Amino acid sequence: MRKLLLAISLAAASAGAASLDNNTVTVTANRTVTLQPDQVLLYVSVLTAQDAGLDDVLAKLKGSGITAEFLNGVSPAFGGAITGARNPAFSIWSFIVPAPFTKMKDTLAALAQIQQSLGTMQGSQVLTFNAVGTRYSPELQAAQPCALPALVADARRQADVMAGAAG
Repeated sequence: MRKLLLAISLAAASAGAASLDNNTVTVTANRTVTLQPDQVLLYVSVLTAQDAGLDDVLAKLKGSGITAEFLNGVSPAFGGAITGARNPAFSIWSFIVPAPFTKMKDTLAALAQIQQSLGTMQGSQVLTFNAVGTRYSPELQAAQPCALPALVADARRQADVMAGAAG
């Protein structure tokens, strides 16, 4: 849920004074805009040989919709856990991938198919993935109108009521 908040300070201050005098009234207007997340965030990792590049990794992920823009990082995979070696023989490429709820089943099926086709490397899955959260798509956020004019109108109404009550 996102909250939009606008605080409007109405003050009677002299032209040269930088601070407010004692006759200050503060009016705060709040409106709540409720958005439901429309995307799941998937954490996808790919185990590769240490000398593999991004193009190699993206080729393995072909058909998944994963692109370079989703790259989260690359880290060495020390061979002790995988091969018993002490030198990093592998790299782990991680991606954070947003998937619309409406396409989540297809996205997970594509990842599962790729995971199965890539198999294992030294006993570890080459591709792993899991859901790590949800988010609002940029399209959903852009579809929400800016509430600033409505908030200003609310604050003015509240200020008028307060001014009327104060005489």
